[in-house]
Amino acid sequence: MRVFTSTALLGTSMFAALMGTAANAPPGMRVVFDGSPVASNGIKPTQAEGLRFVTGAEGKAAAIERPAVLAYPASVLNLDAFTITLRVRHDVPIKDLFYRRLTYVYHETEDLKNRLAIVKRAGTDCLMFALSNGTGRAKGDDFGGDWFSMTAGPLDWAAGSWHTITATADRKAGRAQLLVDGRKVAEAEGTELPDELGTKLWVGSEMGHSWMRGAIDELVIEPVSRLSDAPLTPLGDTLYPPIAPAPRLLGSSVGTLTGKALAMNLDFFDLCIGLDAWDMRDCEREMERLMAMTAHYGFDRLYYRISVCGAVANHTTVMTPADHRAFEKYRGRRGLDTCCANIPSAHTRMADVMERIDPLAESAKYGRKHGLQIYAWVTSWDSMFYATPDEFFQKHPEFTWVSRDGKRHIPGVPCYAYPAVREYRLAQIRELLAHDIAGIILSPRSHSPWPGRNKPSDEIGSRDFGYNAPVIDEYTRRYGSDPREAKRDSLEELRFVALKAEFFNQFLRDAKAECDRAGARLIMVTSESISDPIRADRMVVDADGILREGLVHELCFMGRTNADLAKWRTLGDGKITVSTWASIHGTSYDECMPRMRTRLKGMLENPLSAGSTFHEMANLIYTDCWEEAIVDTVETHLQAGQTSAEP
Repeated sequence: MRVFTSTALLGTSMFAALMGTAANAPPGMRVVFDGSPVASNGIKPTQAEGLRFVTGAEGKAAAIERPAVLAYPASVLNLDAFTITLRVRHDVPIKDLFYRRLTYVYHETEDLKNRLAIVKRAGTDCLMFALSNGTGRAKGDDFGGDWFSMTAGPLDWAAGSWHTITATADRKAGRAQLLVDGRKVAEAEGTELPDELGTKLWVGSEMGHSWMRGAIDELVIEPVSRLSDAPLTPLGDTLYPPIAPAPRLLGSSVGTLTGKALAMNLDFFDLCIGLDAWDMRDCEREMERLMAMTAHYGFDRLYYRISVCGAVANHTTVMTPADHRAFEKYRGRRGLDTCCANIPSAHTRMADVMERIDPLAESAKYGRKHGLQIYAWVTSWDSMFYATPDEFFQKHPEFTWVSRDGKRHIPGVPCYAYPAVREYRLAQIRELLAHDIAGIILSPRSHSPWPGRNKPSDEIGSRDFGYNAPVIDEYTRRYGSDPREAKRDSLEELRFVALKAEFFNQFLRDAKAECDRAGARLIMVTSESISDPIRADRMVVDADGILREGLVHELCFMGRTNADLAKWRTLGDGKITVSTWASIHGTSYDECMPRMRTRLKGMLENPLSAGSTFHEMANLIYTDCWEEAIVDTVETHLQAGQTSAEP
């Protein structure tokens, strides 16, 4: 008869006796994996694909490697108290799996709540037992108020060694614990256990991805808790020690291998406010983790988003910081970030992070350590939602785009015709360039209430706003008429639209001069429509003029990674890099992974592109689709012999 080394586990006869005496309890189960995934009490998997049976600690074990999946009816769990114990082995040292998320057990309901996870976090050597209930607008309240409350590490398991993981929780007692090899390594107090069950309890993967990449020998689920009174003995002095320089999984960066630079957008606000995406206990190491992960999976650059819709995510003496004043009305509120794979989020965490670290400084420091070029990413027409009353454009609404009749403004949309606006933004550029960064990337992304953004409108932002005094004066000087009197779709109206872009070009001249003095690069993001005064419905970024005059070092086109860039490369005359930009936003792994894969393939096969930027990191790191989306795609491309020199 098999006997676990952990005293928390039961032999066959005792297990059967317990199952017969636990009043109103679900059946529980014991699976020994001796050539079959069926439990000793007859419970069959709801899904079992790709399993291999290998030599176990005793008898056989089930190897769960990509793409194998194993799941059992969730009804084996008792909602009020349970103990899950499993013996695991990896064929390589656990430290060789540092960059992998290893999922041992996972459960959630269809509404994304009532979660249970026993996971080794990617980018760490830490094991985590986490729970949430079914309340609230996000993914349930976390056990003990912190998804990371039961985290232990760093693990130091040798290749081929067997280890026993035990996770136990009791709603009535208000306690939960994580044990490794019988040693209590983490515990927390709380009552936030799942309130209801979904259909499946996943074993060895997170709903079919993030595989454990190892073997399980004997899994026992009991409908009682087995809380230990032994003293807490953590596995190490610190959960998150400094990370060694990241090895490149592909051998080199994608840019080095293919001639096409691979860039990651880190919209830091979106990620750090994630309740289960960022461990507040060590913000510096969390930032290093992001840099190391990005480098490990092949990226050449990371664009750190400074702008937070009227505030900035860096320590500043020039702009308005993203501190608690910026998020006061969001205090106590939680929700799901649907664009970013449904991360459960709380806005005020951004301010909490800002109190602990300067995120830009840390990203620059650790980007350099791990071989990434770090750029500061600034949105140029996006200064509204979290702006405090003392923010520049809140104090000076006259510097924002105004309507034809002069009575309405688009909040947070600067008019670059004003020297004061250009100087304000140049002061930001100079402050950012004081950091150890490779350059600045400017973006037209905007969350301001443009006409037609939230409801249908007869007005067009590019044509019905921006009638600020300096624009009118210059238009009148040039053309001898008042642009406010221009008729719809007339040449006069299009001249007005194009003129506003000329003022932004002046800002670009000055910004590039600052970058050149600092030995840094300036990148501007645009698109085919934003570059066309006829089609643009908001701002215009004059791609033709920018390329002809050489106002930036790189021009990046939003849209398709396989776009025809012939016109733009011709205008750039080989002196300005031309690249693309693509979104991988989605609500889940099943949406984000194929988008990243398809759009990366488009970049690699585009002979005219110097590379692509992918928006955004949250959709990769949260869904854990790095390997399937990036590594597989690049390896397939290289094997097909489709590499090309950088254009």
